[in-house]
Amino acid sequence: MTDTTAGQTATDGHITGFGSKGYRTYVLLMLMVVYTLNFIDRNLIGVLAEPIITTFSLSDTQFGLLASWPFAIFYAVMGLPIAMAADRLNRVNIIVICIVLWSVMTALCGIAAGFLTLMLFRIGVAIGEAGCTPPANSIIGDYYPAKSRATALGIYSMGVTLGGVLAYLFGGPLAELSGPTFGTWLDSIGIGGLFSGIDWTTVEGWRIAFVVIGLPGVVIGAILTFTVKEPPRGYSDPPNAQTIARASTKETLQELASKPSFWWMAMGAALVAFVGYGLFTFQIPFLIREHGLGVREASINYGAPLSAVAAIGTFLGGYLTDKFSPRLNTAVAIIPAIGLVLAVPLYIFAFYSSSLTIV
Repeated sequence: MTDTTAGQTATDGHITGFGSKGYRTYVLLMLMVVYTLNFIDRNLIGVLAEPIITTFSLSDTQFGLLASWPFAIFYAVMGLPIAMAADRLNRVNIIVICIVLWSVMTALCGIAAGFLTLMLFRIGVAIGEAGCTPPANSIIGDYYPAKSRATALGIYSMGVTLGGVLAYLFGGPLAELSGPTFGTWLDSIGIGGLFSGIDWTTVEGWRIAFVVIGLPGVVIGAILTFTVKEPPRGYSDPPNAQTIARASTKETLQELASKPSFWWMAMGAALVAFVGYGLFTFQIPFLIREHGLGVREASINYGAPLSAVAAIGTFLGGYLTDKFSPRLNTAVAIIPAIGLVLAVPLYIFAFYSSSLTIV
């Protein structure tokens, strides 16, 4: 991988962004793949909720704790130091280290012996995933100029919903897969001997799902290492942008604290996450318990289409923001706000409906 440093001089990149158009697109798509894996591994536990609850005899409160607070706390706490490191170190390398960490930890969730060990592995996933977005956003900012940056970030953010789609499409069917069936499949492709010491009759489908879905991230990390270049910092800034000394962490926090818009945005994002993660965590158990569906049916027929449509909305959010921002400075806040407000009555209606077609 070719490394560049903050000290390099940007020239025509002020207009076109770093690298050729085709290469910029490749980098953006690779980062979207990374973000997609981030959300597959993050959301998989919600897809596998019911079999995990059954295996460990958990209450909904215990499972809610498993899927929320430990993950959220470590994700939030580790995000700041990793973001600080991304300001000073090679951002691509940071992403690679983090994707390998969270992928291995996701796979280890499949061998968890109980509530505590599963929680510890989930904390490992959180620490790794905290290192995805800060350096990725920074890299995109250097590859893409301001006029097309919102669209680029919208494409990158599609990883959130695409990750949900794939977590449903693969997690649900794997959760209903029996250990012996999976062992037979491994034999059929010639690698069963590598796992001859495993008694497949004792292996549950949800464990297989964590391992099978977690490990591909290691491969993506290797591809990222050898194919994505670290861009010069500030390469896509406009020609008249002022270069100032890097602010300290204290100065940065003081600057943010003085901006009411930051606090409103932070509170709004926190509330959206509060609702969104709660919905995702218990959506599949709701369909299983209230409508009698299996994990596979609930995941494929309802979860995956919902996430697929959300991916379209994510892209449109970035596109519309780029389109209207020249005439409306607050478009970046108004456009997602409209979507969120419209979603509330639809969700309420769906959860109180007895018809699966409406849900």
